[in-house]
Amino acid sequence: MVSYAFKRRLWDGSEAKYVDQDGARIYVCCGGCVDAVKKDFATIKAKLEKDGITLEKTPVKAVK
Repeated sequence: MVSYAFKRRLWDGSEAKYVDQDGARIYVCCGGCVDAVKKDFATIKAKLEKDGITLEKTPVKAVK
């Protein structure tokens, strides 16, 4: 379900999907996974970090 390896573009050229929450970004493979991660973000984040995976920080949006 969750993969930190999907970044920027998927193998088929489509835009990567991700969930930003609590200052972290988790990449996922599809829209269904977006919903699943949103529902249980804290647990999934904790599991990934426990497994030694460093999550990307949510990018700071520029103020115009």
